Amino acid sequence: MHIQVIEGALAEVPTDTATGMDRRAFGEFVGPRGELASYAFGWTTGADPHAARLSIGIGAGNPGGGTFHAVIFQHEDGHAFSLTSDPFERVPQGGPDLTADEARAHEDLPFVWAVADDVMRRDRRAWWMRHWLLRTLCLRTLEVFERREPILLVRHDAGDGMWQLIGASDADGGTGKVGHLHHAIDEDPALIDVLDLPPGGSATRTGAGSPLDRTRLVFVEIVFVGLPIDRDEVEETLQSEFEVTGAGSGMGRCHLDVEIVEGSDTTAALERLRAVLSDLGVADCATLNVTPSAWTAPADHADR
Repeated sequence: MHIQVIEGALAEVPTDTATGMDRRAFGEFVGPRGELASYAFGWTTGADPHAARLSIGIGAGNPGGGTFHAVIFQHEDGHAFSLTSDPFERVPQGGPDLTADEARAHEDLPFVWAVADDVMRRDRRAWWMRHWLLRTLCLRTLEVFERREPILLVRHDAGDGMWQLIGASDADGGTGKVGHLHHAIDEDPALIDVLDLPPGGSATRTGAGSPLDRTRLVFVEIVFVGLPIDRDEVEETLQSEFEVTGAGSGMGRCHLDVEIVEGSDTTAALERLRAVLSDLGVADCATLNVTPSAWTAPADHADR
C-alpha cells in the first residue's frame, strides 16, 4: 500500500483588518501499513511573526491518541518545525491537545514528523504555504502583471532559482515585474498544481482556464575520472547544445550536471551527448548517471 495524502477543505477568511487572508487547509494521511492521521495547517498573510501553524492528530479514541501542534518557520533555505503548546486546529483523528513537552515524550513523535514531511511534499496547499513562508520571488511579464495576458508558461530557472510567469508575448527583462509568487496564485489558482517544479522545470498551457502541463526533465550527472582536458573546456562545449546546471570536483574526479527535456527525443539527446563527449576525447573516462526530475521539501525538526 502506498502513502496517501488526501487533500480536504480549504478555508479562506479575510483578517479582521482586511489587510490579509487567513488560510487553513485540512486533510487525511494514510500510511503504507494503513496508519491514519488527520492534519491541518494554515498561514495568515501580513501576519507578524511570519510563521505558519500545523496540527496532526492520531489515535482518536485510543490510549495514547492526541493532537500535536507545531509552528512552521523559515530556516536557512528551507523550512523547519517546532512543537508548541498552543493549539491550532481540531482534526478528526486527533485526541487531547498535547503540550510541547507531552509531544516530545510521546512514542509516536517520529511518525508525526514523518506525516508532516509527507504533507509538505504532497499537499499542493502546503507548496503554496511554503512559497509564502520563504517569500519566493517571481518575475511576471508586463502583460501578465497587468492581466492583459494569461499565464501560458511557468518556468523555475535553474540558475538563479527565479520563477518566471510568461504570457503570449516574449519575455522582456526590461519591463518584467518582480513580486512574491504566492500573490500570483491569488489571481490564477491553476498555478497551485505546479508549485513543486524543480529548478529547471517548466509547465505550459494553451489558454486561460486550461490546466498547466509539466515539461518533464531528465537530469544527467556526468562523472569524469582521469579527465585529460580541463573541465571548463568540456563545460563550454556542452553549453552550446545543452543546459549545464552544475559542476564540481574532488577526490580525484569531477562532474557536470546536464538537463534534457524528457520526451520522444530523449534517447537521441543522450546519444548526442555521448557523441559530443566522444568528439572531445573524454567519453572513455565519463560515466553518465541518468535520473528523472524530482523535488522534495526537506525540513528540520527542532524537537527530534
